[in-house]
Amino acid sequence: MKWPAHVEALQGAVVALGARELGPNAARWDSSAGFEPTFAAKVADWGLFGVSVPEVQGGAGAGLLGAAVVIEEIAAHSGSLAMRLALHEGVAVGFALGLADTSLLARLIGNGGFAGWVGLGRGVTAEQSSDRLRLQGSVCMAPGDGDLVVAGHGTGGPRVGFVAADQLSSGRARAACGLRAVGWTDVVIDADVEHSGNAAVAARLGARLSVLIGAVACGLARAAISQATAYAQVREQFGQSIAQFQAIQWKLANGATERDAAWLLVTDAAGRLDAQRPAANEAAARAQLAAVRMSVSACSEALQVHGGYGYTREFPIERLLRDARACTAIDRGDDDLRAALAAAITARFE
Repeated sequence: MKWPAHVEALQGAVVALGARELGPNAARWDSSAGFEPTFAAKVADWGLFGVSVPEVQGGAGAGLLGAAVVIEEIAAHSGSLAMRLALHEGVAVGFALGLADTSLLARLIGNGGFAGWVGLGRGVTAEQSSDRLRLQGSVCMAPGDGDLVVAGHGTGGPRVGFVAADQLSSGRARAACGLRAVGWTDVVIDADVEHSGNAAVAARLGARLSVLIGAVACGLARAAISQATAYAQVREQFGQSIAQFQAIQWKLANGATERDAAWLLVTDAAGRLDAQRPAANEAAARAQLAAVRMSVSACSEALQVHGGYGYTREFPIERLLRDARACTAIDRGDDDLRAALAAAITARFE
């Protein structure tokens, strides 16, 4: 697919970075369930914070489409890093872009560390006073140990606010099955926040995240199909490679077709959000729903191509499948996405 020149340049840089830094370390990050303490500084040095931010504000100027392309490429090496960046870029950076005060944005695209997201439906309450939003709740499995953008329900409807890491009480670290290096932790939120937004802001951030979750899912699927193809070409049965068998060929063909279709939905939604076109949020929900479901199926079929070896850590396919399945639990699940899409579809015929 042809991208604008600056997006292609970013993608090329990430391809080189993946071969040099990400691929060789992805299994280690997964097994240790986290990144080293100085890792966020390295990510900042690589220029991976603020990809969607306009150049005049200190970012790469690639928009959400550029961020999706970069994150898809990273996910082919490390699903955990790709998801951390999806949460950071999609939600935290997106939140800061809507503020008149630019100090938070400068911190997030500098060396301020990763920020995460606690979406609606996690039991957080939100009470708005004259100049402050108060957020309260206990959250199981929040991403990482840094700042959080938190959404909660209040008497005036959904609200969202930025909670700094020093306003959070971290509890038990959780051992996840997939996306392990994200670093899942229980947190207690009881904070007055200065920067806040309304339901429209929460919906915009949710749409940005949907696109980038879809990008993560597409990257995982592309890597799984690539791994399965390479294995099928060297694994022999009955005197020939299993890539010659129709059953294997169909698995690869179906996976590649479904992945490319989902990727088109993701990039279309990213473009709609960048251009602020109508129904962009609906397109984002559709992209997430299709991409995540596709990724689980493609990774599962790719593991089957590997046979029993697919269940071992000799090959990365088992990690790709674990990460793909974990994508279903990030923010809105299938049921919420279907409900949102159904409401948007029926509204057009009222």
